Amino acid sequence: MIDPATFFKGFGIAFVILLLFAGFGYWTFVIFRKIASPLRFWLKYQVFKKKYNESEVARLWDYYQAGLTTDQVKKFLLTHGFALKKADELCYIYNQIKLKGGTKNE
Repeated sequence: MIDPATFFKGFGIAFVILLLFAGFGYWTFVIFRKIASPLRFWLKYQVFKKKYNESEVARLWDYYQAGLTTDQVKKFLLTHGFALKKADELCYIYNQIKLKGGTKNE
């Protein structure tokens, strides 16, 4: 028969290792979720060269002219009925407009 002290010692070590792996997995998931959205839109618009919707860009251009920040644009879009994914996509496009200084790149 196994000694209870040995059993609980082994169980404790296994439990700590399990917690370490779970914590590592959790933080990997959190960090990936943080970068996954911009990466997805970067692939969509920069790598696969999908064209921007001109009506959406015109709306975002108006926000750029008004001097809104990205957070203000996202808040405005979410309060006016846009889905979170669509608002994130439009914020990515808005950041591209800000990055290029509002100039037309062809």
